[in-house]
Amino acid sequence: MVCKYLLALVNRAIVFINTSFWSFNGTSLKDNDIGPPIVGVEYDRVFETIYYYDDRYTQYQPCPPCPSNGFSRKIDAEIPKNLIKLAESTVENSDGCEDVANVTFYTANNGAKVFSAGTIIWSWGLEAIIVWKLRQGWKG
Repeated sequence: MVCKYLLALVNRAIVFINTSFWSFNGTSLKDNDIGPPIVGVEYDRVFETIYYYDDRYTQYQPCPPCPSNGFSRKIDAEIPKNLIKLAESTVENSDGCEDVANVTFYTANNGAKVFSAGTIIWSWGLEAIIVWKLRQGWKG
């Protein structure tokens, strides 16, 4: 799997997309619920395709001003089959392109549980999520 951090220009709201996953048990969250603006500064995304433009440089997605063709080769990234996207938020990256930040979870072959918060400011947002849930009537 290729999960690369990128730079976002503006903090964006987190959008929950797989709320039937166990980590959401005990919450009232539903798919497409919008949380606080905790996605930003640096964010992660899952790349399904890698574009090689030369031997020294890789571009993980074609995005203006990058050429959409002319790459020397294209390969599919190895994504764990059990990877679950828990949240997905639209962001504007430092190139001015619309992009997507992903919050992910999967179990590695050795049994390790792997969580990617999808943003460097996740920890800053934990307090914001609790306040947000309290405003929504959350009791636990």
